[in-house]
Amino acid sequence: MADFYKNLSLNLPKDDALHQAKLTLLEAGKPPANWAAFVSIGNPAVMEGLSGESTWWSWLWGLR
Repeated sequence: MADFYKNLSLNLPKDDALHQAKLTLLEAGKPPANWAAFVSIGNPAVMEGLSGESTWWSWLWGLR
């Protein structure tokens, strides 16, 4: 997951960020049991607001 979030911070779309993180683990020899269960669901667009900033409504709705 650390690689996934690192890739998101590089402004990769979510599906590409997850794909690259899985490839990194595969190339490192990690067994699929460590990473195969992670899937990307929903809009694959680039996520915004990864700078650590949050708004009051995101806390209200539990989005952060």
